[in-house]
Amino acid sequence: MLFIHKIMLLIGFASLAIAAGYALLNALAVLIWRLPRRELRTPSQPPVTVLKPLCGLEPYLYEHLRSFCQQDYPQFEIVFGVRDQADPACSVAYQLVAEFPELTLKVVINPKLHGDNCKVSNLINMLPHATHDLLAISDSDTAVARDYLATVTAPLLLDDLVGLVTCIYCGVPTQSIGRAWAPCMLMSGTCPRSYSHGFSVTRDMCRVRRCASGETLWQRSAAWRSWQTSLQTTIG
Repeated sequence: MLFIHKIMLLIGFASLAIAAGYALLNALAVLIWRLPRRELRTPSQPPVTVLKPLCGLEPYLYEHLRSFCQQDYPQFEIVFGVRDQADPACSVAYQLVAEFPELTLKVVINPKLHGDNCKVSNLINMLPHATHDLLAISDSDTAVARDYLATVTAPLLLDDLVGLVTCIYCGVPTQSIGRAWAPCMLMSGTCPRSYSHGFSVTRDMCRVRRCASGETLWQRSAAWRSWQTSLQTTIG
């Protein structure tokens, strides 16, 4: 029995050392990512279509969507997509359409399903209404700074080998306990892991909350439908 106890103790210390090493790696990755970076400057800023799938009246939905309407970017449009005309998110979308008449804001209502994921179906239904080749996709519960479009599209324009760009996001708690717990998990687990995964050049990862992609209009329908199976589990 004493031998078994020693083996269990060694396994415990080894597991603790591995966990501590992984935590230190995550902390180091966060520190490195927070270092000042060279600002990416692009010679031109082509027009962008922002796809915004909506479902329900989330906390601060108006403020979140409004932040996308206030981008310091020369030309962009926003396509809001809902599956039900009775969805309360429609009223918020139409409110923004009235508030920003100088912008191209579209509201697409289409209940058609493509597979099991309603959000992916919503995005597929919105694609025919996208005018521009450069796409930015973002969830409805995210708010961004005024330079978001310029920042997230820059890598696409500076490197022909880059076809998809994503960015780390931070969580802000709201009133309910459940919604307050989710940002804690995000900031303590998901974000550090994403930073540390960035050190691995062989890992392909894109956490889709906010991303941008460059593709021609004629490629979209075929590409998205071919990705449909993987997107069911990739996009929540």
